[in-house]
Amino acid sequence: MTLRTDMYMEFAARLEQAMAEKSIKHSPTVLANKFNAGFDGRSVTPHTARNWMLGKSLPKQDKMIFLAKLLE
Repeated sequence: MTLRTDMYMEFAARLEQAMAEKSIKHSPTVLANKFNAGFDGRSVTPHTARNWMLGKSLPKQDKMIFLAKLLE
């Protein structure tokens, strides 16, 4: 694996763990809805949340910061 792939997969694993600790169902739709309910910027789609959860992409910096706050 490449360094980028490793980093994305590590993010996905940490996201899954954080969601479990907050008792958030492991569902892209649930994550997107919770995210969008409190985020002031451009909303995310379930497809985007799915890509985060699968380690295919990372959130942009503003979204990463909000996600960290949301999941503590």
